[in-house]
Amino acid sequence: MLSAFTDARRAPTRPVSLQDADFEAKFDEDTLFFDIFQSGRSIVMTGPPLLNLAPLMQDLRVSVSGAAYPSITIGLDKTVRVRAAVSNRTVRLVSGLGTVDCVVSPSGEDVFAGRRVLFTLSKDNKLRWIQDWIRYHRDNHGADAVLLYDNGSTAYDLNALAQAISVVGGLKASAVVAWPFKYGPLGGGDRPWDSDFCQSGMLEHARWRFLTRARSVLNCDIDELIVGPGSIFSAAESSLLGAVTCAGRWLYGVRGGDFDPPPQESARHRDYYIAEKPKMRFGLIPKHPSACRRKWAVVPARCPDRAQWRTHRFSGWFARNAPSPFYSLRHLHPINTNWWYARSGVQSFDPDRHCIDAKFKACLDAVAWDA
Repeated sequence: MLSAFTDARRAPTRPVSLQDADFEAKFDEDTLFFDIFQSGRSIVMTGPPLLNLAPLMQDLRVSVSGAAYPSITIGLDKTVRVRAAVSNRTVRLVSGLGTVDCVVSPSGEDVFAGRRVLFTLSKDNKLRWIQDWIRYHRDNHGADAVLLYDNGSTAYDLNALAQAISVVGGLKASAVVAWPFKYGPLGGGDRPWDSDFCQSGMLEHARWRFLTRARSVLNCDIDELIVGPGSIFSAAESSLLGAVTCAGRWLYGVRGGDFDPPPQESARHRDYYIAEKPKMRFGLIPKHPSACRRKWAVVPARCPDRAQWRTHRFSGWFARNAPSPFYSLRHLHPINTNWWYARSGVQSFDPDRHCIDAKFKACLDAVAWDA
């Protein structure tokens, strides 16, 4: 944290006229690096973007027992990656900001080596939702490991979260990472998405600390389930680029017409399989209403170092331009804590508008929901 050794702070780039009343409270001005950790034969530092701090960090020196090692700083979208070719449990960082001694976290890549890893960032999602999300991707896609970053949940502690994950059958590895950093001010409307550093930093951290040797990984949220003809992990592994991106659509709570989902507080993923009917383009191509943004699976070893894992796509790599015609996701509107906006409402069933999502329903029926 900057406050541990300097008076300097990160300054926002968003104009004051576009800042909400709580912008300052939500903005992460103090975190220099989320973590400093061993990755291969180097140490890696990941954090929010440097912004106004960049000139003071351009002469960063990483020192071990008096010996200085050069570092490479790569500015990315809403995050930064700094790498130095050194291996040690403690380092001293010397820059225009000042001097600070840091403990280097151990690499976690052995935990997930060779595994098909499901990973995400979560806060206060119900434990049974997290378990169902894992079970679905285990039984439909062959996920055998879970990496879950907890962004400061208050509904339970990390031990309860880890225990809930551990009782899900079929997992060969799992880890819960405390990620208590400010999520950041959101965008939308005339407000740019320029200050939500937390999730971008999580993706960069997961990639280099835990997932470098994973067989393949899938990034999707607790309320998102992937649909396809088989394992999306296998599809990524056998693809030309080593990656699969998939578009998707929202599924809403629908009541009536013999469909009666439970109240949101007792709902599970398996309760939602009613979709809006697609409209046909040119009489042949279905166009689904309520489209949502993409998610992806990738083989980390085949992803170029220059590329960035982002929430909905890759940057710096043309794999972002190849959405799969075979895989898609269902974004379940009611599976949410309403942290951003209210999502507990339901629609009235209309036979002219709604239908059973048969492909998704078959995937739901394939899950051992209590195993």
